[in-house]
Amino acid sequence: MPVQAMAGLAAALLVLGGIVIWSERGLAILLDLGAAVAACF
Repeated sequence: MPVQAMAGLAAALLVLGGIVIWSERGLAILLDLGAAVAACF
């Protein structure tokens, strides 16, 4: 499995976990999504 795919999967899990834990903090969710997108490049 390519490193990029593993990083993307880990980032997706972090984002999902972040949304569950910080569902009331939209800014934190946006930052997590931004980090996930950045991890893909």
